[in-house]
Amino acid sequence: MKNTSGTEPANGVWSTIIVRTGVKGLPITIRSEANDFSATCYTGTKLEYGGGACDFGGLWPGKYIVGIDGAGIAVKLFVDGQGFAEITFDRQ
Repeated sequence: MKNTSGTEPANGVWSTIIVRTGVKGLPITIRSEANDFSATCYTGTKLEYGGGACDFGGLWPGKYIVGIDGAGIAVKLFVDGQGFAEITFDRQ
């Protein structure tokens, strides 16, 4: 995982979290710890990041839980409202 965000909220609402899996069509979910925000993207919709990728943009500062829907695999991370993060879910 790569994350350019600092440890404190910044002045912005445009953080982006990029998720890569290498597989097209997987539903990826994001949920905010602070409120009721949740969303789903499908891998393969953001070819600029690779064939099995999608992203969530325009994120407020805060902690988010990002995972492969239904797989029981998730990552918790903080974005500051200006930085971006990259998560790769890969088979071991």
